[in-house]
Amino acid sequence: MSDDANDDYLNYLSQLRKTLEVASADPVEQCEIMGSYNAPWELRTDARDFIGSVLSLQRGQLSAATVDRLNEFKRLLGDLPDAAVIPEGESMTTFAGCLVAFKHPSWIPVRQSARELLPVVSDPFAEP
Repeated sequence: MSDDANDDYLNYLSQLRKTLEVASADPVEQCEIMGSYNAPWELRTDARDFIGSVLSLQRGQLSAATVDRLNEFKRLLGDLPDAAVIPEGESMTTFAGCLVAFKHPSWIPVRQSARELLPVVSDPFAEP
């Protein structure tokens, strides 16, 4: 892997780790961390994008089991219904609106999957 591709991989892996930390948090923490502007949509989009980038650049650096778990997490994100991302009648530029979305039961398996991924997806730039 070229140095640029490896740098990209490490940057995306770092961003994915941070996204997994947010995705594993409870709904209130998610709103506090993400802010109150389309936070559920941003979290879903960022996570799917970072997973796609990590998987396309990883060149065997991740185990097959980790790749499978990341693909499953990405599938769970893709399965989130509109009510879990942009609930009808809620303002997605408010804490309350984002909280309604994050409290949707469809986020429960997403949070669980993110928690399970945290021990296997480390931030390459984290302090030891």
